[in-house]
Amino acid sequence: MNSYVNTNNPNRIAITEIENGNIVYFDDNITSLIVDIAVTNDGRTVVAYSDSIKVYDFRGGIIREISTRAGTRYPCIALHPVDSTLMAVGNSSADGLVQLYNLDTGVPVGSEWRADNDDVDALEFNRGDGSRLMTYNSLDNIVRVWDPMSGTQIGPEHEGYLPSISFDGKKLAFSDYKDIQIVDVESGNTLVPKISYPHGSPYNVSFEPEGNEIVVSYRCTPSILCTRIGESQSDIIRWSTNNGEQVGNTFEGQEYGGPNITMNVWPSNASNNLFVSISEPSRWVLVWDRTTSRIVRRIMLPSNNKADLTRISPDGRYLVVTEQKLFKADSHRKNRLLHRQYSMEKKPHRLVSTKLADVTNDLLSNAFHPAPVCAAFSEQSLADGIALGLNTKIGGRYPVSSIQGMFFAINPSHTSQVEVFADQNLRKIRVNLPLYLDLYQDQNELSQRISRTRVSFTILAEPSMVTVRSDVAQRFQLNFEGSALDSKIDTFIIDPTLVLGIFGTNEKFVTFIEKTIDNMLLSTGEGISLYLSALVIDASMPDSWNRAREYELIFRGFDFHSVQVQTSTAMEEVGYIFMMFSLVSHNFPPPCICREDTKSFSTNALDIPRDPRRYFSLGFSEEALNVLATPHRHSGDRRGKTEGVELFWEVDQYFKTEIGTIDIVPGGLEAPVSVAGGGSLTAGMKEGIFHNEIIRETVGLHMSVRDVKTKWDVAVLNDYPNKGVTSIVLVPRVIIDPKKIDVELETPLPRRVDRVVSAVVDWFITVVILLIVEAIKWVGHMELVFDLYNNEGKSFFLLDAQSSVFENSSIVLMAEVSVCLPQ
Repeated sequence: MNSYVNTNNPNRIAITEIENGNIVYFDDNITSLIVDIAVTNDGRTVVAYSDSIKVYDFRGGIIREISTRAGTRYPCIALHPVDSTLMAVGNSSADGLVQLYNLDTGVPVGSEWRADNDDVDALEFNRGDGSRLMTYNSLDNIVRVWDPMSGTQIGPEHEGYLPSISFDGKKLAFSDYKDIQIVDVESGNTLVPKISYPHGSPYNVSFEPEGNEIVVSYRCTPSILCTRIGESQSDIIRWSTNNGEQVGNTFEGQEYGGPNITMNVWPSNASNNLFVSISEPSRWVLVWDRTTSRIVRRIMLPSNNKADLTRISPDGRYLVVTEQKLFKADSHRKNRLLHRQYSMEKKPHRLVSTKLADVTNDLLSNAFHPAPVCAAFSEQSLADGIALGLNTKIGGRYPVSSIQGMFFAINPSHTSQVEVFADQNLRKIRVNLPLYLDLYQDQNELSQRISRTRVSFTILAEPSMVTVRSDVAQRFQLNFEGSALDSKIDTFIIDPTLVLGIFGTNEKFVTFIEKTIDNMLLSTGEGISLYLSALVIDASMPDSWNRAREYELIFRGFDFHSVQVQTSTAMEEVGYIFMMFSLVSHNFPPPCICREDTKSFSTNALDIPRDPRRYFSLGFSEEALNVLATPHRHSGDRRGKTEGVELFWEVDQYFKTEIGTIDIVPGGLEAPVSVAGGGSLTAGMKEGIFHNEIIRETVGLHMSVRDVKTKWDVAVLNDYPNKGVTSIVLVPRVIIDPKKIDVELETPLPRRVDRVVSAVVDWFITVVILLIVEAIKWVGHMELVFDLYNNEGKSFFLLDAQSSVFENSSIVLMAEVSVCLPQ
C-alpha cells in the first residue's frame, strides 16, 4: 500500500467567514496526509485523511471520527447543501464506491453504490438542493452525475477536466485542457460552443448561483517561443452559459506562483454579488465584487498557512484552507485534480526554402571593402534575444520613492505579443513592447497586486557592434535610442480601498502613474526608470562574430533587407539586419587541434516546429577565405626511420607543403597544394652472426608529389573546442594519388645495396603519404567562427546547419538559431 507521512506535524486549518472577514484556525496534531477538506454551513470542519474522516469544531476539538468501511483509503468528501447532517464519501482505492454518512452519528445512510470501476477522486453536490451528486475520476478524466440517494446515473458520462455542476444540477462545465465545454446533464447535449481563451490554460471552473455564468481561473505566462519573458499571471473571467461570451472585466488581482498550486474561485451564494478566490503563494483570500471586478475585502491567512487544499461551504458563508505538509513514502497514482503533464509530439527534421543565402551572396559580391564577410539575423531571432533580456528581469520590484512599503513590478503582457521589426527606412530595430505596470503593497514577488496599468512602448534601437568583454572582439548589440508612448494609458484600480486610502482620489492616482511612466521614458526616476533604458543593453545577443584566433573582423556597417521565407503555410517577407565586415589576418601560426574529439553537427529533434523565420546566415567571400588561409598555407615534417637486419637502411627525410589560392567551385572550396621534400638515405650490410657492418653508404634523397588537391567542407561542431561551445569550421580533405609520388636519389647506391631502394620507395608510399595528409589537414582546419554561441546558461543554439556555394563569389552557411535547448 502506498503511504504518505506528515513530516511537519501539525496541519494548520483556517476557517474564514467571507461576509465579515473573521478568521479562526487550529492545528490538528494528526500525522496522516489530508486528502480532502470541507466546511459545513454552520462552520464545522470535515477533514478526510488518508485513512480516516474527522469532524472538528471551531476550536479544533474533534467532534466525531467517522469509520468508513474497511479498505477505504484516500477518501474524497462532499457535504449536502440543505441537509447539514449528510455527507458523501468516495473511495479512491480503485473500487469506485460511494457511500452517504450521517455527520451527527457517523452511521452510513442507505447502501453504497459503485460510481466508477476505478478511483473516485472528487465529489460535489449541486449547491442548490443537493439532489444530484457529481463524481470525477482523475485517472481517466471521467465525469458522471448521480441521484445520491439511489445511486442512479443521470445522463451520459463525459471526459473532461476541472468539472463543475451548476447550483440547480442541470448543467455541467469541464475543460479539455484548453477550452471549456458546457453541457446539459440529462441529455449530454452541448449548450454553447466551446469557450476558448487563447492567453492561458484553465485551472478552476465554477458556476454562479443562477447558472447563467461560469467563472474560470486561468494561468497565463507571457513568452516568446519557449522563453518566458514575464511573471506568470492569473486571469479570472466570467463567461455566459447562454452564448459563451465574456461577461464584464477580467479579475486581475490574484497571483499565480507556479504549477500544481491552488488557484480557485467560487461564487458566494450567501451574497450573490461576491466572488471568493485564493491562490496558494499569496496567502490572501480575496473577496470580489462580481460586477466591478474589484476587491472589496482582503483576508490574510495565518502565518505559515498555505492554501494547498481549499473548499467553500455549500451556502457560501465559509472558506476552509489547509496546507499539506507531507513526505510521500512511495508513489500513488492518484493526482487529485492536478493538471496532467504532457509534451508536444516531436517534429521531424526539415529545412524550408528561403532566399536568405541569395541575399547574403548579393551583398558580398557587391561589397567594395576588402575581404568582405556578411552575417545576418532575422527579426524573430532578434526577438529571441530581447526575450532573454526580459527573462532576466522576472520578479523585479521597483520602489515607489514617495511611499514607503509600496513597489512597482513591470511585466510584458500575456495578451499582446512583443513585436520586433527591422525598419528599412529608419535603419533601426523597432520594438513594440506591451507592458503591465503593476503596483504592489510590498516587494515580495508573490505579494498582493493592487492596481494594473496597461501601457505600450515603441522602442527604436540602433544596432551596433560593441566590445563588452576582454575575450570578445566584437558583440552585436542594440543601443537604446529613444521611445514613444502610445496615446492610450489604461489604469485599473484593483483594490480601491487600499489605493484610494493612500492617494485620496482616482485623479491623483492616475497622475502618479503618468508621472512614473514619464520617468521611465526619461530615465529620471528611481528603480523603475531603468527598465526601458537597460532593456536592449541587457538583451542577450550573439557574443561574437570573430573569436577565431588568427584573424579579426573589422565592422563596416549595417544593411536592412526583406527576405522571402517559405514557411509551412505560405511565403512570407521577413525583415533581416545584415552586418558587413572586412577580414584581416594576423598571420598567427595555426593552433594544434585534437580533431578526434570533435563531433560534427547533427540535426536535433525538438518539441517545437521548425521555424525558417529564425534562420541566420554567415557568408565569406572568396577573397576573405584566402585572407583567412594566410596562416594556414605552410606545413612540413621531418622523420627518421631504420629498417632491416643483414640488409639495412636508414632514412632521414623532410617535406614541406604550401596550400595555393582557394577557389570556390561547384560543390565547395578547392585549392592546389605543392609538396616537396628531401633528405638522405643510408644503406648497408651486416654480417649474420654478430651484425657487424660490412658496408655503409649514404646518398641524398629528393621527393615530389604531383597534383595534390585540398577540398573543404563546412561543419558546425558542438562542444568544440571547449564543452558548451558551438563553432563553425572548414574541415579539409586531402586528395593524393600514390602513383604521383616521385622519389629520386642524388647518386646511385653501390650495386651490393641497391636492393634497398625498392623497400624505401614502398615506405614512402605507405607512410610518408599519411604524414603529408595529416600535416596538410593540421594547417587546413580553419575556424570561420569560434564560439559563435556559448551554450552554457541561457543563450542561443544552432539548428539545421547547411551551406550554399556561389561559384567565384562566396560560401554562405545558413542555420536556424533558437533559444530552445535541443533535446
